[in-house]
Amino acid sequence: MFRLGAAMAALAGVACGALLADDPDEPVPADGGTPDAHASDDASSLDVGPAPSALCSIPRAPSCVPEDCPRRTLYASPSKAAPHGIVADDTFVYWLEQPATDLGYNGHEAARLLRVDKLGANDTSHAMVLATGQMAATALALDDGWLYWTVYEHSGSGGALTSVLRRVPASCGAAGCPPPTDLVAFAPGVRLTKLVRVARGVLFALGEAGHVSRIDVGGGGAVRLSAATEKSGEASVIGAGEHVFIASSHDEEIARMDLEGTSLDPSYFVVPERDGGDEGISNMWTDCTDAWAVRGPSASIVRFGLSDGQFTTIAQGLSLSIYGTSGDAEYLYVAGANEGVAALGRQTQTLTLVHRGKAFALAVDDDGVYWGEHDIGASSAGTIYMMVK
Repeated sequence: MFRLGAAMAALAGVACGALLADDPDEPVPADGGTPDAHASDDASSLDVGPAPSALCSIPRAPSCVPEDCPRRTLYASPSKAAPHGIVADDTFVYWLEQPATDLGYNGHEAARLLRVDKLGANDTSHAMVLATGQMAATALALDDGWLYWTVYEHSGSGGALTSVLRRVPASCGAAGCPPPTDLVAFAPGVRLTKLVRVARGVLFALGEAGHVSRIDVGGGGAVRLSAATEKSGEASVIGAGEHVFIASSHDEEIARMDLEGTSLDPSYFVVPERDGGDEGISNMWTDCTDAWAVRGPSASIVRFGLSDGQFTTIAQGLSLSIYGTSGDAEYLYVAGANEGVAALGRQTQTLTLVHRGKAFALAVDDDGVYWGEHDIGASSAGTIYMMVK
């Protein structure tokens, strides 16, 4: 997840950091395995309910080590562009593309929603356009054959800036897509920067000012929007089994909500104290047993058990502004503005550079890892890549 605005604009000129060795093929051991001294003293008393079920699953591990996995260019943009949210299904990769300007870098321009064949197509100059003119669209989710995203635009002539949830069918044919359908409008002034699918028919929308909303898009009926909670700082959401966990970068409390959105414990876990920097965590991903997350500003990767709240620092002092995380059965993948994309072995705790550049989002499934080059100063800006598993 990323913060939009002036702070983000400054990142456009940041040089590559020192997360990894100069040789992208050389893995680097990370500091890790040290239990946090401030972890819960009474973790056994936590009531987490049923263990994760089929509602929570993770992609398979790659059949290669990341430094040796094949790379594939899925789309080479004919003009520079700034890719934002990215998702994948069995056949295609989808993403939101904005112009390669300072405003587009930060997600403030009109976006196109694009789709490319992830395995069968050889023409890297072609991507199917599913929607155009989507103002300030950076948040994208895929659920049950539908693509969902949000725009941030004036409601009517001279109206307040408002976020609106839209969708189109992911399977639009060669004749093109129907016009996007507006599903629900959020409160005026609430700008959304990420959509997270936590279960079939259930999305969470995250706002740049800490707003967290639950959206029920399943069941064939009307879309239902409800405020989940408000956090301080950029929020992050994961779904694991019957529960959803909600955290943020400036809030030491992690909330837990049932999947139906009927109950909320706002302080289910308390993040251990730290000396300086943000108290909370961001960019969570879960393997259905543990959550893996980022603490900043000098990025650390932590793991905490969803059953006991025990925090462990896995890697710390990373020179990487991490804006996206995802994972599979063996690796945690991180996307950032200083280095690009890196893979952390969840058992070996070894970091390997997968792509040198800038990336604001990534997606992972059984077939591969997907990201877009976001460095608008590079000739490859807008290119969509795949690490083939």
